[in-house]
Amino acid sequence: MARTARLSDVFAAPAPGAVPGARLVADLQAALAVARRRGGMLTSDVRTAPGIGSWAFITDRDGSELVLWQNAG
Repeated sequence: MARTARLSDVFAAPAPGAVPGARLVADLQAALAVARRRGGMLTSDVRTAPGIGSWAFITDRDGSELVLWQNAG
């Protein structure tokens, strides 16, 4: 797997109906691990809205911010 500074290229699927601009992931903790391995940094606490989903803000090495979203369920 090639390293990239642009995590938005890694997590490209938008999360419909979630936070605008969020990227939908199947497993938030696994996605955060991938982001860290690729040089990203968690910039918020992981937050959860019961019955709705969980999300976290990350930044890539260039400082671009991204929201990762996992639907509840």
